[in-house]
Amino acid sequence: MENSNTALSLEERFAQLEKQFQQATQESAAKDAIIAGQEVQLAAANAQGAGALSVVSHEGKHYQVLAGKFSLDDKVITHTELKADAELVAKLVEEKSPLLKLIETPKAEAKA
Repeated sequence: MENSNTALSLEERFAQLEKQFQQATQESAAKDAIIAGQEVQLAAANAQGAGALSVVSHEGKHYQVLAGKFSLDDKVITHTELKADAELVAKLVEEKSPLLKLIETPKAEAKA
């Protein structure tokens, strides 16, 4: 707290604290909304089986496979089959397939 707070009257200090409380409450509500949204997404992903889906690599980047099974060129392919087929992974990456989601790697600076 700043030393200037001692010069404030009780009413001014109360108003200041009330404003800080309202800001903290709004920030908390916003965070709660984000968490609730993520919980819904996680529940949907778990129901779809995304927790068990493969991660594939191409040119040093990692991609989450977003479907357990999919059709490509009239052939049904599972995520485990895709993981074993580097050529198919390369093809899907080059085509920017919605079946793959790039996994962002955290920067070293974020570990501080």
